Amino acid sequence: MRSSQRNKNYDMPLTHQLTEKFIPHGLSRFATTKNPLYTKLKNMEKIMTKKTKKSPAPVLACIITGQARKTSHNYLNDKAKRLGVASDWLLNNYVSKFICSQLRAGKALSDLQTTDQKISDQLLTDLVKKNSKSRVTDFWFKDGVYQTAKVTPKKVKKTEPTVDVESLTAKVNEEQAEAATAPAPEPVPVASFDEVLDELTQLN
Repeated sequence: MRSSQRNKNYDMPLTHQLTEKFIPHGLSRFATTKNPLYTKLKNMEKIMTKKTKKSPAPVLACIITGQARKTSHNYLNDKAKRLGVASDWLLNNYVSKFICSQLRAGKALSDLQTTDQKISDQLLTDLVKKNSKSRVTDFWFKDGVYQTAKVTPKKVKKTEPTVDVESLTAKVNEEQAEAATAPAPEPVPVASFDEVLDELTQLN
């Protein structure tokens, strides 16, 4: 019986014998690739490798100056949410805060741009609006220069007082009536010659 089993094993094709490989390390030196425990360990190793593999940090590159800097996924998502845009849009259309402030201050695009990308006035307006926040929202660019609507002060109309004949007459009559009813001033007593001479004598 044993001899027949041995003959069967020896009669197996050579390719079948080669599919079973011995592993020099691991659970045991007798572990083979056909062992289900080995397969489970390999699958766990693949899963752990995927978890530990970190995705590369995103890079924000200004499309006007070309200056780039690394950032984190959390910062990118927060900035995109704060500006009201998508993260992918921000990666492809990023303009630095400093460049936005320079453009808003009146500096021309030609003085700041170092990249070869063509940026129209309409695109520049959209880029500055979505990459920065400001109280001034009604603005545009003309030939790469910041433009905004100037607030014109309202003219105050000077109203001249109107003179009415009837009211003027009534006012004059009122003043005359007040003057007539006012008490007359008391007369100032005049000193006699003797009184004046007496005062001069006392002074000497």
